[in-house]
Amino acid sequence: MGGFTLVGNLDQSIVIIACISVIALLLIMIIVVIMLWRKVNTLKGKYDAMIGHTGVANLQDIITELQVKTSASQAKYLEQEHLIQQIKRKISEMKGNVSMQRYNAFSDSGSDLSFSIAFVDDNLDGLVFTVIHGREESYSYGKPLIKGESKYPLSPEERNVINSAQSKSLNHV
Repeated sequence: MGGFTLVGNLDQSIVIIACISVIALLLIMIIVVIMLWRKVNTLKGKYDAMIGHTGVANLQDIITELQVKTSASQAKYLEQEHLIQQIKRKISEMKGNVSMQRYNAFSDSGSDLSFSIAFVDDNLDGLVFTVIHGREESYSYGKPLIKGESKYPLSPEERNVINSAQSKSLNHV
């Protein structure tokens, strides 16, 4: 009575199917592991490129360092902005807007020897200085200005140089 019975053949078929299934699962797992290994290597390459030559081992330290540098830069920026505002305020108060006009004050003299010159800031505070040159004598006048006006009468030439100086103001540009 030698031979295989139906039950023996069935057991052998199950074992073969189980072995083939295990081999198929192993092949699938090997393929998945290879794909994951490639993905990890790609991510590691990107991470190394991002970390670069910072000398820092992990990303958290780099982010912390960048936040500190950003805060320091922001503080420096605000300080510089404050200094710029102070400089702008000082410049606007400087009597740096200057204009001069030469003219002939008297019809009987031969040249434009008389002149008016204005020194004003952006608010038109400053002074206008006038020299009137005649044949026999010269007169000089200094008139203080507040907002482009003086408590002393201003000649048309003085008003012209004040207006001309105002046109050179930073606020007027």
